[in-house]
Amino acid sequence: MAYRRKATPPSKKRPAMPRPRLEKAAAPIAPRPRALVSDSKSRQPFAGVVGPVRTGLPYSELERLQREAALNQLQMAALLGIPERTIARRKNAGWLTPAESDRLDRTARIFELATGVLESGDKARQWLQRPNRGLAGVTPLSLLDTDRGVRAVEEILLRIEHGLYG
Repeated sequence: MAYRRKATPPSKKRPAMPRPRLEKAAAPIAPRPRALVSDSKSRQPFAGVVGPVRTGLPYSELERLQREAALNQLQMAALLGIPERTIARRKNAGWLTPAESDRLDRTARIFELATGVLESGDKARQWLQRPNRGLAGVTPLSLLDTDRGVRAVEEILLRIEHGLYG
């Protein structure tokens, strides 16, 4: 036996639901431009500093830091997280990659901060290469390969600067 669907009489059909009116969409709200973080001393945006790191620093910056901080090729390779052979290739190319440039920039900032706090490049070099009690007995230089390590070393240096570290 086949079942048939009964036709609904026209009087019992559901009334059509009123369609919602579609209004013209308002013009999209343009996102607010974000203010660039600026240096508190000069009030200049960091764009001039970030740009070269994003595009890659010249190899001469690596040589300059290596000379000023008295670091050997093996130490520089460890700080940049690359093999020594790659450093030789970067020398031939003349440029570092953005990731290597960022690591080099972090290391240079810490060396500058240490030099300023300890008032001497020689003292900064010695401090970076000696085991530090505030860093669980490891050398500050060995922590500069990661962002968290850089922050820990920076915190110790700022505490020294403000007289909070013994």
